[in-house]
Amino acid sequence: MKEKRILFLTNGLGMGNSTRCYAVIERLVENGAVVDVMTSGNGLKFFSEKQGKGINRLIETKSFKYAKDSSGKLSAVKTILSVFQLAAVYIQNNKLVKSYIKENKPSIVVTDSEYVFLPMWFSKTPIVALNNSDMVVTSFFKFPNKPFSIYPQFFLVEFFDFMFHLIIANKVISPRLDCSKSFGEKFVKVPPIVRKNVAEDLLDGDVKNGVIMLSGSTFGSNVDLHGEKFPFQIDVIGREGDNSEGLTYHGKLVDNLHLLNKAGFLVINAGFSAVSEGVCMRKPLIVIPVENHAEQYINAKMVENLGIGFMSSAEDMANSIKTINQKIEEFRDKCKQLNWEQSGAEEASGVILSVLDDQK
Repeated sequence: MKEKRILFLTNGLGMGNSTRCYAVIERLVENGAVVDVMTSGNGLKFFSEKQGKGINRLIETKSFKYAKDSSGKLSAVKTILSVFQLAAVYIQNNKLVKSYIKENKPSIVVTDSEYVFLPMWFSKTPIVALNNSDMVVTSFFKFPNKPFSIYPQFFLVEFFDFMFHLIIANKVISPRLDCSKSFGEKFVKVPPIVRKNVAEDLLDGDVKNGVIMLSGSTFGSNVDLHGEKFPFQIDVIGREGDNSEGLTYHGKLVDNLHLLNKAGFLVINAGFSAVSEGVCMRKPLIVIPVENHAEQYINAKMVENLGIGFMSSAEDMANSIKTINQKIEEFRDKCKQLNWEQSGAEEASGVILSVLDDQK
């Protein structure tokens, strides 16, 4: 019997891609697959702690980075203009993947926000993507009164992301929070993909703990709660700082579920993985989308539409924490109405295994 060897190409800019890939990897390993991972940056840190826990081999790739404008905000235009730097990274990663495929002959390659594809095409290795750009595109045109600031990133990045997966991938696993249909047969709709041991903990009574968990990318929001006092403990994940009474900074944590599960509310950036876990935990949410980022704006609007939280900014974080505490019962009532199955990772692994079976 041919070995079920699977290569994951995972974007390592933040931590969200890595956590959802690992949730799927765990299920694949349980079904006898051998999984190697290629990633960079934060992804390398995350998966280095998972070797021996389902990860057979970890390989470092070169990092793509979004460009910033003069104020430090995401600039889609400057990212596109840095084409020569992006091309050099892309060529190096293509060579790395080509060499890996020639040596290891994987049965399938799973990509999550990585765009190498020529080595798979020439070797006729199937590509399955974890990507919900079809939801982003349909939601963008559906939502009214969008800020103009997200239009450049949408048309220069998100729309091309959708077209890439529509054309290149054999299958696209599209996790989502809404009830919209998938875009054609290539896109397979699944529930949100979350880690094992994500608890549905519907807390009652006064808030005892709140968690601020912000993106590990260079565009993650800052935390400045200097001089603020809250009637509960605040744990900050992903940032360093000086601890004070009621405020603890934990830095980057690979295993943060013990803090998330006991939190009365979460303050998060609007990456889809963080939003998915917050929704599946049924936690009231304050969502701070990265500025000028279309997908993060859409994810934040979905939280508002579910009624379980609201969009805010880093500058208004302290006031937003006070607001969510005042309205906590209102948001808890909406959370109790959610009925999300935590089966996204299992269904995603099933799609990957079905593509493997088709190769036999």
